[in-house]
Amino acid sequence: MLSQERIERWLRLFTSSGKKSNLILLGGEPTLHPDLPDIVAFAKRQNCDVTVDSNGFLFHDFLQRCDPNALDCLSFSLDGPTAEVNDPIRGEGVFATCTKAIEQAGKMGYTRSVIYTVSRGNIRHLPHMIPLLEELGIKRFFIQVIGLRGRAGQRGEEVNTMGGTGAQFMLTRPVRPHMIMRKGIWKARPNAIAMRTTKAWGHEGPDLIKDDWEAGAQANKKREFDVGQKSLWKRAARSSHTLIDFVYGVDYTLSFVPSIHGMMFASEIEYVCFSEMNFQLGEHMSSVVIVGTQWGDEGKGKIVDLLTKYADYVVRFQGGNNAGHTLVVDGEQFIFHIIPSGILYKEKKCMIGNGVIIDPKVLLKEMEQLRGKGLEISPQRLLISERAHLIMPYHSVLDQVSEAGLKADKKIGTTGRGIGPCYVDKVGRRGISIGDLADFALFSEKLEAGLEEKNFLLKQKFGVEELDFSAIKAEFQEYAELLLPFVGDVSLELDGARKRGENILFEGAQGTQLDIDHGTYPFVTSSNTTSGNACSGTGVGPVHIDAVIGICKAYTTRVGEGPFPTELFDQTGEELQRKGGEFGATTGRKRRCGWLDGVVARDAVRLNSLTGLAITKLDVLSGQKTLKIAQSYTHAGKVYKSMPANIQIARSVEPVYEEVPGWQDEISHIRQYEDLPEKAKDYIKRMEDITEVPAAIVSVGPDRDETLLLKNPFA
Repeated sequence: MLSQERIERWLRLFTSSGKKSNLILLGGEPTLHPDLPDIVAFAKRQNCDVTVDSNGFLFHDFLQRCDPNALDCLSFSLDGPTAEVNDPIRGEGVFATCTKAIEQAGKMGYTRSVIYTVSRGNIRHLPHMIPLLEELGIKRFFIQVIGLRGRAGQRGEEVNTMGGTGAQFMLTRPVRPHMIMRKGIWKARPNAIAMRTTKAWGHEGPDLIKDDWEAGAQANKKREFDVGQKSLWKRAARSSHTLIDFVYGVDYTLSFVPSIHGMMFASEIEYVCFSEMNFQLGEHMSSVVIVGTQWGDEGKGKIVDLLTKYADYVVRFQGGNNAGHTLVVDGEQFIFHIIPSGILYKEKKCMIGNGVIIDPKVLLKEMEQLRGKGLEISPQRLLISERAHLIMPYHSVLDQVSEAGLKADKKIGTTGRGIGPCYVDKVGRRGISIGDLADFALFSEKLEAGLEEKNFLLKQKFGVEELDFSAIKAEFQEYAELLLPFVGDVSLELDGARKRGENILFEGAQGTQLDIDHGTYPFVTSSNTTSGNACSGTGVGPVHIDAVIGICKAYTTRVGEGPFPTELFDQTGEELQRKGGEFGATTGRKRRCGWLDGVVARDAVRLNSLTGLAITKLDVLSGQKTLKIAQSYTHAGKVYKSMPANIQIARSVEPVYEEVPGWQDEISHIRQYEDLPEKAKDYIKRMEDITEVPAAIVSVGPDRDETLLLKNPFA
């Protein structure tokens, strides 16, 4: 903590009685300084306007200790218009405490302002601050992005994640009055730094850092720099983060000021804020992809539900109704097969991308079931890509009879819902898209050609009764009337959302080891389940994906046939199945259970470029004395660090296990990571070490609130 004596020494050095100066006291939390009222009084005698910046959380008795008339402004840090936006950045409970402190300060006569530190996690919420500021009676509003220096620069990635931090002490000269924003004419968009001519000054001495654009400053001498000059502008721009750039003729002040003790540089835009401002935010959004890391059933639905509240759009990008997401909300169970689970949030828009294949009968049934539970299913909330292909009745029949005709050791374990045959027709350029329903003559022509081929197969190869063209045509005529209002261009809509700075959540189905190219072929699904298909399955370019979260069950399960190196056939496997409720949401089949497979997890990291893990069903492992994690496989004297492509070898490998101590305590009631048993935290740490990916989310139970959000991928 800076002493009163030292601060007064700096003020004598930097100020003069003949010129007005600004003193801004930052943190940490300056209101905790025991001598703060005396420091403020001394600064006023030095002809300073004094502002104290507070987080409003560690506030204590400052309002009572200080004279409202002695302080020119008391500024509070709020990084969002709601607790849902602010608290993941600032800390749990900060929003409620800070807004209460702002209201109390207003009642006591303090002049107040609010600082909004722009970050990826909150920039799109900036326009929504205006109603909150009006409610709190705030007339001064600061938008800032911090440029990191010194110790903060060394911890830049951490600080960046949190959206910035404050310097210990800052002193500037006022360069112009605060700008008055008139009603209804101002627009803002994120942009690279741009400056009008303004003045910033620095003092180079033993307590100050020397920035590269201050070259030539003489020790212990005040000096002014015109950062509007081209060379200095470039230097400043290189060393700064993206700011909010006020455009369309708006005049503003942008001050660069050196900080004490080399903590950092601070940059800020100041203005007085009135109502009815029209903010138009440009491109600055987050796109997060959710994928399964195993053979599906990892708990993607719950994690999608958790992250949906931070998203504006939730998009399904592959698969069909062969997958099911199960969610428990307030004790009520919801199962989703085609519609994104984001539909549970009435303010979110959901999309079904071109990579998804749709059984219209199943889709309409799911719509009605969700409407029966009080959810709105309308074209305003759900958009289906016109390029998504339709599962026709002959696809399902072919799927079932084909699987039935296979020998036991050749069976894939398909759900029999027509997924594979539909994708075969799509790749073979014989498919029918949902957009074709808009031109029913074209649809009928494609149906007739497809049915002729499929009826031949059904009758000649499988001895099955042929399907009737007229009946299918009439059935799909009804589907067209019900579904066409929902059909449109998903790619174009998502591009618009991106440009508006809105957050997009891509919801994957199945798991990485079921990928048609990278999974345990042929015991796979018929689509790409890895993160790359979030782009091709929706029409979004790969550079617009910001994070990929891999859902990893704390143990491993698989439904159906195929290799499963860590499968357990003993009482432990049965206990995991029972305690974990391991029955398929779509088929009801029992899931095979086994220990965590580190080989499969590492494959998922590599194939999906995972940036974070969501560890699910950790609670199921409670009570196990010893846990095992497969580090590698062996077969015929060879060590395998990834899943073998040869299916016979994949079926025959032996896992090489590492034993990890288990824990006995139940953990479903725990809501803070720090409260988990030490051995549970050690297990999570071991998963992080094996995958070299940090845990972002830990689930300790099926309900929404039984989830620990360690790092928000949208922040």
